[in-house]
Amino acid sequence: MTELLAGQKQQQRPRLADIDQCKGLAIFLVVVGHVKLSATWSGYGALDWLTSTIYQFHMSFFMFLSGLVTWYTYRPVRCWGDYTRYVGYRFRRFFPAYVLFALLISLSKSGLSPYVYVDNVPQNLLVDWARFTVNPLNSSATSLWYIYVLLAYTVIMPPLLWLARNNLAWLLPAALVVHFIPVTNLFSLSRVAEHAFVFVAGGLVAHRYAAFAGHVDRWWWVYVPLFLISCAAWEFLTINPVLIKFITGLISVPALVGLVRRYWLQSRLLAILSKCTFAIYLVNMLAIGAIKAAASKFGLWDQPGGIILAPIMVCGGLFIPVLAKKYLFNKVHWLDKITT
Repeated sequence: MTELLAGQKQQQRPRLADIDQCKGLAIFLVVVGHVKLSATWSGYGALDWLTSTIYQFHMSFFMFLSGLVTWYTYRPVRCWGDYTRYVGYRFRRFFPAYVLFALLISLSKSGLSPYVYVDNVPQNLLVDWARFTVNPLNSSATSLWYIYVLLAYTVIMPPLLWLARNNLAWLLPAALVVHFIPVTNLFSLSRVAEHAFVFVAGGLVAHRYAAFAGHVDRWWWVYVPLFLISCAAWEFLTINPVLIKFITGLISVPALVGLVRRYWLQSRLLAILSKCTFAIYLVNMLAIGAIKAAASKFGLWDQPGGIILAPIMVCGGLFIPVLAKKYLFNKVHWLDKITT
């Protein structure tokens, strides 16, 4: 997904191999977080706790990586012409994928709901399609909000950076403030506000990556236990849950990057997932939904012990998109382009 997170065009800068591995880990966590089971299954509580814990940090980690790669490859916008080209490039490049897969999710849910188990079924297709534009968090394609928010940053970040006289650090206090202010879900502004801090922080790290890498190499052994403690804190502490989630998300960054840089999490698998990150993001909910539908059709969805479907859904959410990318999307030029 490096190109997804780049500016107008990628500059010729050295690839950050450890960040590629982190992207693979991040999309793995996204897919695990998307797995929801029937409450009647034995063992559901454990998986529910796991997915709830992942939701405390995984999108902060993902957005930090997005900000890092965005600003690492960013070409400065110096005039109105640069800005319109930058915004136009990003929208031409990624908005078609958002629209196409939002429509696929909506139509598949609506068409299959009379016959099999389906989550978040749209009650009216036209209303649902309108929500893709004005309120995606309240649509059947809620899972695609990440693209919407990245495009929102495309529109708002260059003018804000110009106002800050190209000093990205000046945006950090404002991003911190808006994180804790209640914001409407319209136009996904609540998610824009929620993740602005880590997105900007990723940009600051991009400008000083060698220093950041050295820091996490020295102190990963401190960050990892702090991260594990903060992951448990949301369930046992009664303090502001927004604050706990914010802290957990921040600590996850040096902890997970530090573990990856220690080679404990690096693997060929994460490299494959990293190369197909965008395709996995677009297709994983369709794949998971298809597995749920098949389980429902064959009477497995409400069976005790059906938690065995959880790893099947995770594997399907990861590898069905990888196979689709390799054997389907890559064969059609425009489809390959919008899913890269």
